[in-house]
Amino acid sequence: MAVARKKGKETNNTNTYTIEVSRAKELDSGDIALDLIVNGVSIYGAFYVTREVDGKETSFLSFPSRKGSDGKYYKYVYFPMNDAQLAQLEKDIEAAI
Repeated sequence: MAVARKKGKETNNTNTYTIEVSRAKELDSGDIALDLIVNGVSIYGAFYVTREVDGKETSFLSFPSRKGSDGKYYKYVYFPMNDAQLAQLEKDIEAAI
């Protein structure tokens, strides 16, 4: 069961999908650029980012975005991931590098 996170609230829903890493490349910054295949749909231009927040190292998946006419960036794809899916994604990224 996946957990969707919206504005600090957790909502249980049943998102069952497969996530594959089709390409992963470590950048000089330490971030990882990657392409994913989610239920057969290719998603290009995601990043796996690691930052220090409040003295703790935190990692997250940054979804692709595009710049709007107002100069702000907007994500054009998103899917919720639970902790188990994120842990599996980390293993898949390590295997792909």
